[in-house]
Amino acid sequence: MTSTGSVREKLKYVFRTYDQDKDGVINRKEIDRMVKIAMRLHAKDDPENTTRIIEELKRSLEQLNQGKDFDDIRITSKEFIQLLMENKELCELVSPFNIEPVRDTVVQQPHAQTK
Repeated sequence: MTSTGSVREKLKYVFRTYDQDKDGVINRKEIDRMVKIAMRLHAKDDPENTTRIIEELKRSLEQLNQGKDFDDIRITSKEFIQLLMENKELCELVSPFNIEPVRDTVVQQPHAQTK
């Protein structure tokens, strides 16, 4: 995977990285691993902010789990991608890619030269 893939392709790659047992969902054990990796990568730079974002990640995942026991959580690729696309901080925390929202490109017309 290179930096030239689409946002969705990059996030699918990230999902597959965390889905260790390759069953198509991220379960509680895999979420715990994801959090540990994120903490190792980011906590030394900004421990307070990293802790806050980790808590936000857990709250977001609990919402996706729709009130079920958190130990039984199962996040699909589609849910994972949507969650990260909607929250840049979470995306930066768990993804190695710099994912920016797609922006409209403005093409500037050359100015007419005056004589």
